[in-house]
Amino acid sequence: MDVAVSDQCNCEKLLSQADCKAKQGCFWSTTNSICSKMDSGSSSTEGFCGSISDSNTCSKTKGCAYIDSVCQIFAGCSAYKGATDAECQAISKQCNSDGQAFCIDPGTCTTYKTQEDCTGKGSSGGSGTCVWDTVCREQKCTEADVTFNTDAKCNNFIKGCVTTGKGCTSSLGQCSAYSGDIESCEGLKGSDGYCKGVEGKDKCTVKVCIDADVTLTTNEACAKYQIGCVTNGYGCVKSPLGSCSTQTGDNLVCANKIGQDGKCKGVTEGKTCSVVECKDAPETHSADEECSKYKSGCVTTGKGCTTQKGVCASYKGTSSTCDGFVGSDGKCKGTSDTETACSAKVCKDADSTLDTDAKCDDYQTGCKTTGKGCISTLSNCSSYTGDSTSCDGYIGLDGKCAGGASSGSCFPKKCSEASLSLLLLELMVVWMLVCVVHQRITINVMENQLANGHLNTCWWVNSACVARTCDQAPSSYNTDSLCDGFLKECLTKKNGCLAPTASCSSYQGTKTTCEGFTIKCTNSNDATDTTVCTDPVCTENTVGTTDEACKSYHINCLTKGTGCIATSAACTAYPGTSTEICGKFKGSNQAIPCWWKAGTNCSDRACVDADNSNTTDDLCDKFLKGCVTTGAGCAPSSQICTSYSGLNQAGCLALKKGCAKREACTAEPSCESLTGTTNQASCDAVLPNRCMFVNSSCVSKGACNTYSGNSQAACKDLVNASGVKCYWASGSNCTEQTCAGITGATNQASCDALLPKKCMFISGSCVTIGACSTYSGNSVAACKDLVNASGVKCYWTSDNNCTDRTYHLPDCARKTNGSACENITCSNATTPSSEADCTNYHPTCHYGKVAGTNACNLGLTCQAFGPSESGICPSVITADGRQCKATTPPDIQSCRDDECTGHAQEVCKTKKVIHYGQFQGSKPAQLCFYDGSNCVERSCANAKAHLGGSVSSFSQCNSYFEVCVFSKPATGATCVDGNTKDGNTFGCQLLEGTQDECDTLTGKYKVGSGLNAYWEYRLCARHNTVGAVSNCVDRTCALKTDGNTDAICQAWLPTCKTNGQSCVNISTPCTTMTGTSESCQLLTATVLGSKCQGNTSVNGSCVAKRCQDNGTATTDADCKKFMDGCITTGKGCIDGTTKCSGQWGNLDGCKVLNGNGVPCWSLSLTTKGACIDKICSHNTTATTDTDCEAFLKGCVTKRPGCIEVTAECSAYQGVQADCEKAIGNGKSCTNDSTATVTTPCKVKDCSKFSADTYSEQICQSYGVQCHYNGTKCDVIQSCSQLKGNFITCTQFIASDGPCVGTALQTEISTSCSAAKCSDAPSTLTIDAGCDKYKKGCKTNGRGCGTAIQCLDVQNSSSCAAVKSVNDFICTWASQCRDIQSSCSSFTASGQSVCATSKSTTGFGLCIWKNSACTEAQCEDLPLSISSETDCVSYSKTCTYGGAGCVTKGACTTYITKEACTAAKSTDLIGSCTWDETVITRCRTKDCQDASNTLTNDSDCDAFIQGCVSNGAGCMKSTFTCDMFKTQVKCLQDSSLQPCLWNNNACQQYYKCSDLSLKTVATCQAASKYCTTDEIKCTSLKICANYTKQIQCLKGTDGICGWVTSTKKCQQFTQCTDLVSKVLTECQTFNSKCISNGTNCIEMGECSIYADSEAACKTGGTDGACQFDKDTSACRLRQCSDATTSTSTHNGCFGYQINATTKCTTDGSKCISLGDCPSYQKQASCVLDSQFKACIWDTTAKQCKTKTCQDTKKTKSSECALALAGCISDGTKCIDQGKCADYTTKEACSAGGKDGSCAFTAASGQTTTGTCKLFTQCSDANSDQIACQSKSLTCKWTAAAGTTTSSCTNHTCDSAAKRTAKCVTVPSFDSKRYTVCMLQNGKCVTGDPSALTQDTCYKMSQYTYSWNGDTKKCIACGAGTSNTSNNTTIVINNQNNVTDPTAQGFYLHILPLMVFLFV
Repeated sequence: MDVAVSDQCNCEKLLSQADCKAKQGCFWSTTNSICSKMDSGSSSTEGFCGSISDSNTCSKTKGCAYIDSVCQIFAGCSAYKGATDAECQAISKQCNSDGQAFCIDPGTCTTYKTQEDCTGKGSSGGSGTCVWDTVCREQKCTEADVTFNTDAKCNNFIKGCVTTGKGCTSSLGQCSAYSGDIESCEGLKGSDGYCKGVEGKDKCTVKVCIDADVTLTTNEACAKYQIGCVTNGYGCVKSPLGSCSTQTGDNLVCANKIGQDGKCKGVTEGKTCSVVECKDAPETHSADEECSKYKSGCVTTGKGCTTQKGVCASYKGTSSTCDGFVGSDGKCKGTSDTETACSAKVCKDADSTLDTDAKCDDYQTGCKTTGKGCISTLSNCSSYTGDSTSCDGYIGLDGKCAGGASSGSCFPKKCSEASLSLLLLELMVVWMLVCVVHQRITINVMENQLANGHLNTCWWVNSACVARTCDQAPSSYNTDSLCDGFLKECLTKKNGCLAPTASCSSYQGTKTTCEGFTIKCTNSNDATDTTVCTDPVCTENTVGTTDEACKSYHINCLTKGTGCIATSAACTAYPGTSTEICGKFKGSNQAIPCWWKAGTNCSDRACVDADNSNTTDDLCDKFLKGCVTTGAGCAPSSQICTSYSGLNQAGCLALKKGCAKREACTAEPSCESLTGTTNQASCDAVLPNRCMFVNSSCVSKGACNTYSGNSQAACKDLVNASGVKCYWASGSNCTEQTCAGITGATNQASCDALLPKKCMFISGSCVTIGACSTYSGNSVAACKDLVNASGVKCYWTSDNNCTDRTYHLPDCARKTNGSACENITCSNATTPSSEADCTNYHPTCHYGKVAGTNACNLGLTCQAFGPSESGICPSVITADGRQCKATTPPDIQSCRDDECTGHAQEVCKTKKVIHYGQFQGSKPAQLCFYDGSNCVERSCANAKAHLGGSVSSFSQCNSYFEVCVFSKPATGATCVDGNTKDGNTFGCQLLEGTQDECDTLTGKYKVGSGLNAYWEYRLCARHNTVGAVSNCVDRTCALKTDGNTDAICQAWLPTCKTNGQSCVNISTPCTTMTGTSESCQLLTATVLGSKCQGNTSVNGSCVAKRCQDNGTATTDADCKKFMDGCITTGKGCIDGTTKCSGQWGNLDGCKVLNGNGVPCWSLSLTTKGACIDKICSHNTTATTDTDCEAFLKGCVTKRPGCIEVTAECSAYQGVQADCEKAIGNGKSCTNDSTATVTTPCKVKDCSKFSADTYSEQICQSYGVQCHYNGTKCDVIQSCSQLKGNFITCTQFIASDGPCVGTALQTEISTSCSAAKCSDAPSTLTIDAGCDKYKKGCKTNGRGCGTAIQCLDVQNSSSCAAVKSVNDFICTWASQCRDIQSSCSSFTASGQSVCATSKSTTGFGLCIWKNSACTEAQCEDLPLSISSETDCVSYSKTCTYGGAGCVTKGACTTYITKEACTAAKSTDLIGSCTWDETVITRCRTKDCQDASNTLTNDSDCDAFIQGCVSNGAGCMKSTFTCDMFKTQVKCLQDSSLQPCLWNNNACQQYYKCSDLSLKTVATCQAASKYCTTDEIKCTSLKICANYTKQIQCLKGTDGICGWVTSTKKCQQFTQCTDLVSKVLTECQTFNSKCISNGTNCIEMGECSIYADSEAACKTGGTDGACQFDKDTSACRLRQCSDATTSTSTHNGCFGYQINATTKCTTDGSKCISLGDCPSYQKQASCVLDSQFKACIWDTTAKQCKTKTCQDTKKTKSSECALALAGCISDGTKCIDQGKCADYTTKEACSAGGKDGSCAFTAASGQTTTGTCKLFTQCSDANSDQIACQSKSLTCKWTAAAGTTTSSCTNHTCDSAAKRTAKCVTVPSFDSKRYTVCMLQNGKCVTGDPSALTQDTCYKMSQYTYSWNGDTKKCIACGAGTSNTSNNTTIVINNQNNVTDPTAQGFYLHILPLMVFLFV
């Protein structure tokens, strides 16, 4: 959008103070917030007073006076007239009247004794006004106006007052001390912050940050809402701002918020926020700056953001979509219309029209222009070849290039060969880039002046350009501004300049002179002008209250509160009695902040001095550099936790080092000691199953009557120690529940609900369980469901009671006839004939012959049966399964135990015998083993041989023989006895193995003794012998050092628990375990399930933090926040590598946990135990894949329930339709048509599919495992099983595909073969393409290979992309090479290979240094690196150092100016400045280091937060008047004291005497009511009161005159009042007076001085006089009166008559100037009466007016110097005409009378052609100089190839590229401007109404102003007042600057120098 210059805002239309101040001639009224035009007649020094329009406000303002109907600076009371107090106070409240005619200074209020005298009187103290209150006193703070709403205003009212927001007070109370409603509380301020009202209450309360409106989105807005508030982007929070994870809200709210870690976003399915990731940035973010602004550390891909750029080849795209991507190797391009890997743009491929570095850099980062295209590394001009035409346009390292007449090497242009028409800097740079910049000045004074005008560090001395030094300045340089202009920062010594580092001993002068120097020296009272100055003693200044005031005393002084102290003084030298006082100081050269601890002096500040409000590291670091927080206070930073001492648990945990403090836990509590319990669950949480919750507290379980309770409700849920429920009968205690006591029972369940298995429900009530006979019952139905105390069912026979059953008991047997039961006696079974007969009698009885008779027997041994016969013993069945045999020879007594020996193989396999060779296991009878030839007993010694010669597991050994266990001795794995024969020796000590093997071996253990003994198996522990086989060790708790949970320790050994870090015995008391107060409560006491108590922290040393120190976190996020790598146990944290089996819980607890990255699960809803890994089958209800995937990644549904996606079809069940929905491990499933819902599914048979035609698509649609084999569908086959030709083979899908064929299409199909990686097309240049061709293939840059080695890769882009897992492994160094771990590996390969190689050390680059290849440091990176972004992309430890990179550090670590000014630092501010003022050094940047182009507060705050503008640069927010650099800013200091712009500087001002000015003129320039006493200004007085001649000019009673003879001043009325013969005395009396030799008279015209030669010699008002002694007359002097030097023009021209009369010579005498032809002599022929040049015609011998044709010059500049108005046509001088009149380039370049011209050469010509008035850019399509003279509007494009040169209008984008910033673009006539603004990193045309507060006024070309109320940029509009004249001035000024050739620029150069050429 365009704006018109004619619409520029006038003062009245400017809406903000900043805009008003920016416009010259405007001032901002602080009383009504209106911008007005400054009165042209007003003094330019009115300062703040001039902005006040209200008379009452003016008179009340200190330093101001309302006089002459305007507010102006206060001179002093004596300067004003006033007969009454009212008249004087109407001028200034600081004045009273003397009661007669004049104003006087006031006294103190106490001098006025009556109310009449007191009322209305001014005062010299307090507020300046007296009030009557029984006595006359000063005003109090509370009597201030309610509009005083800042501390500065209140302090200005009365020193020490502070604001309440609505007035002032001497001391603030809290908000709660105020009363009022909502409206009246708003705006008040208390000691606790800003206040607000309480709805419905008459009182105020303090505002809370979180109550602020969500529209407050800046820290400034939040700070205005409440002190200490900062924004979170969506309202306010208390400082400091937390991270995004501490913020809450939905996606929309979170997206608006910010955290300490950056912008925020929402969390899916949550109400908390998280920090954005780089990948979340919009694709429109195309610059690193945008990405870094989006989130610190992000860089752009060109289309969004990422954490680290990849190479261009890592992006995919087409020739159009690749464009815009940015890789680590630069900007990217595409090479194909199909999607392939992108590649990096190459500089030399750029278009030849790119003729600037900016354009080339825009094409590809780092490219430089050759002037005709781009190149990666620029060389000298000599690297180009051509003639004068083709070389012109090239640019080399040595500047712009030129060529000779014939083809050859180009060479650099020389400044001395430039035309004078190129003197303008901008055009000079067009000619030769290094002109001026490098100061190669060799031709003339004009160039010297040009250089000094643009860069004042050079000096022309003895025909050489040398660096200036301060002491070279002329002795006439007597001000700092002159010295600073000579060389930056030089200071005056009144007769020359000195360096700013010079000490007082370098200066000379009197005491007054020395004190006036900038560095503030001093001297003795008797010092002279040549006495050396001395340093003042700081402590001799006892009144300085600010650093600025003390520095004004001496530069090395600072304030100590009241008085000054040396900068070098230590903190202990500062007086102070509070931290408030001492905290303001820094000692030891400002290096050490001060603090107060005790006494009357300060001390060095220490970290421990910080109070509990310092809760973050940032706050502590701000309190004192190097401190970190303890959570509530600070401690010194340290590298290890144990170095922190004196902290409690909270303090250690707060340290960012990762520290904690663990102390002894408290013993397990008793039930009665538990506090804070609210229910039974809270008792069980600490002491499970040991307490009862009774009457709001926990008590130990005991008898019910120990529980207090007075109702059934109080007792019914309680149980006694045996688990029996309690109830209430009467009294105040519970009692044990009895069956009889149960009331309201309706069934057996009712009884069991209160007393399980204790009662029987009989006849409507509960009775105690006992014998059946005690139960009443008169029928079978009544008794059949009842049981007795043994659990045996009752039955009914007769009568009214039930009966106990006497059979079906374990020891009962059924009689043979089945009629009754009897106690078991196997032999009572009659006539058994089989095993069934005996077991029918009783299961423990076995059949056999006993003593030769068929009988039943318990069969405990073989010997129970007999006689010993082969037909009897082998068939015997024994109780333990052993087999028997007959004796040989037969023994008639009994059978004997069978043995393994002697049995055939088949019999041996089933033969069970008692093994007598060793201790028995749990199964006395064991099977025999056939070893191939014999049947033998099993033994551990033979196990290995019996098991085939090798064993590999415990299960092999133990299933072979239960006595055996697996061991791994040095001789090899084998089975060994798990215990000795006697059973007394057992365990892991019997096993062998290495350390790791022992951890996996299992030992056998005997538990208990006697009849209660049993065996179990446990894992072993490792021994201590490293690297060798040895006996394993029994596990003990102490050996498990990584047991951080009870579950892990229990799995290690059931008698263990954790102490938080390792396993200990369950009996370990709480007091021997340590933890935090939280984590102790999670440790198990001496019984599993019980917990220890927490502890009370005391101060001590910290230790390294561990996950288990957190005992409260309930989420993984909480644990990660506590310590990275931690996960939650549901309550508390553990190491993230802990598996599910190491965690504890039931289903609800386990399912929310993760173990080592795996989700956890439990199969129990109620019982807590070790968790298990979650698997698909745990879900038994899901019916969709989506539900299963949501349950666990990798699961699919099997309807119902879930199954692994890799499961086979057979794992699914269902009818055919259901099965065909399933995919089993990548195969389509089906089922028979007869299948049911429980029938397992089957895999589809591809070969059974029938179709009319077959193809890969058709086969796939039948089953995903089916493929076309060339004939039909089949399962996937190998290539060799398929037949085809060289085309069809490639189309098959094979198991080892892709396939290739060899047969031609016309030949018979042959077997295909599997393609090799090398068969891939050579067009595949990236790994992804090769891997897609064949799995595992990788690119070599031109096709594919298998295991690609770096040396296989053929191009650099592919080389850079080679990876191993996630790491790049190759680097291109003349060829593709392996990246080495150390650069030293490349030393042998030489420098060239080293320079292009990479390593995995540091940031990966190698350099050649000291004849070896070594790792690059930041300083070793290429000097061509030219940005911070590029340096950081190498390593975050690097920063840009001005020329290449440097290691990032504190400012003090940078030792060069270039690095200092360019590098980022680790200091708080983050940037540095080079300081040469005192000690040359690099220091942290401060406000005053800002550019003097920063003119508003917002720019300064952006420079460094908290800085404000001084008008031309920045300063701290606490400032004094002298810090302002411009008049428009010179209003008030930060404490609202008035300022005044005087003598080109700003100073604090109250009255005239504050100005140290020594002349009347300078004092009067400040105020017409001031004069001087030669030391300082003083206020005007009556003439008679002046004591100095210099003052005696004007008094309050009129004009004054000084009487020299009496040295007194008196009122002047006329000259004749003084009688004096002395001219000087008369002139001293009044400048209008002269002496006539007798009296003083008034000066008049010469003719009135008749008879007074004395007066005539003095001169008249009409000029120099001539006295005629003959006639005693006085007349005006004539030319002919001259008597000396009358023969030359210069002599006569210097003869003074008056301003209008000049003389020349006729050769002998002086004559008046006339027309040139009137001169008869050549000596006269110089100037005519109009001061035009004359020339003598030597031919005609006469004088004539000089014309252009009289000069023969070939350059316009020479013609212009010869005669104004002349130019050259290339051969001679001609009159300047209109552009269209010219036909030569030289004349056209000089410009016409009608304006600037543009030249177009004739065809084939360079110097002749047509010239036209330059009215539009396109007029200069062939004229580069003309085009670039309008460079703000026009863009020059040089000719390239077949493209002709052009001059076109700038767009916003092209103008921005020219200036490196977005600027407005003027129209050709500069009457309109195109408004430009930044959008998405581009400069585009924009709507000025969319401009921001900082850009509104300036970027709208001053046609819009910022409306602070609507927050909008508003147009001022056409027709505003006072704009047309201003606009004309601005436009003309702009033309003079940007178009020096307009209106004949050369014709105005040194116009009067014509005299030099005469």
